[in-house]
Amino acid sequence: MSVELLSARLHLRPLGLQDGQALRGDPAVLGGMHKLPRMLDGWVADLLAGESGELTWAVGPRGNRSLNGCLGMLNASLDDDEAELSCWIAPAYRRQGYATEALARIIDYLFEDEKLERLRGSCYRRNRAAARVLEKCGMQRQGQMQEQEGSKSQQDLLLYSLSRADWQARRLGLE
Repeated sequence: MSVELLSARLHLRPLGLQDGQALRGDPAVLGGMHKLPRMLDGWVADLLAGESGELTWAVGPRGNRSLNGCLGMLNASLDDDEAELSCWIAPAYRRQGYATEALARIIDYLFEDEKLERLRGSCYRRNRAAARVLEKCGMQRQGQMQEQEGSKSQQDLLLYSLSRADWQARRLGLE
């Protein structure tokens, strides 16, 4: 499955090997996200092994193949009824609504086409912008968790989720 998606301003395409390698070496990616560095390692390994990386998307403006960010699923299988999403936008493209637009488009795709029942997301407590993106996309805060002692960051994580029923009600204006 090689799914390309379009939103009003963005082109979301499967992450390619060059994209993954570029992101993997970017210190802004490695330091700013809770799960993205581990996700990138998995994506790049899959791409090197000749697998498609189909559940990862490069985010860029419509009309070109530039890489302004990426979005993907932590559990790279649609066999479960739920998935955890992570999104990263390059610093030069932040505060322009790209993360919200990209995440909203992926949420619609996963509920409409893949028929998932629940989506999850998380972010560091200090990352207010990421929390706001999750909330604007309809995700509701479910709680928080402190990372295990011994982890490099030892920061609180905010936990979010969105059910298919809540997504449908939101789309119908019944929330």
